Amino acid sequence: MSNKYIITDMTFGERPKVPAVDPEFYKVLGEEGFRAFISDFYDIVIEDDDISHFFPQDEKELAQAKQNASDFFIQHCGGPKWFDERRGGISMDQAHDRFSVTEESREGWLHCLRMALDNLNLDEALKLSYWHSVEVFSKHIVNIKPKGKSNTELWSGSL
Repeated sequence: MSNKYIITDMTFGERPKVPAVDPEFYKVLGEEGFRAFISDFYDIVIEDDDISHFFPQDEKELAQAKQNASDFFIQHCGGPKWFDERRGGISMDQAHDRFSVTEESREGWLHCLRMALDNLNLDEALKLSYWHSVEVFSKHIVNIKPKGKSNTELWSGSL
């Protein structure tokens, strides 16, 4: 695995601009390959003791979660707008509100994503394009402040 898969620091509540994924990532994988990639990623996630509780353990519910995530990320990568059509365009922030997502769980999720990306037989530049977009996007999902930091510390310099 490349050491270019960096998890950047974040400030709680930041909503940085998410870079676009190179459209070739989706084109090369195709819809079937993309869904297989997300399925592999979810299979890795549900085995991770630190974050598996965020994901359905029931086989049918997990299959639906894989479809929803595939629909979202296919759309995110320039493919068909399956997510908006099937889910009504709910934001990812809204979709994750019911979970307590910390910086640590974000990092665990990204670690699993790196493993799934490593399993893909794709050009490294395409994988990094996807990584950079999703790594930045993942900052939008964190909804629990780190303990021991005041709002002043958390928000300083972010305006």
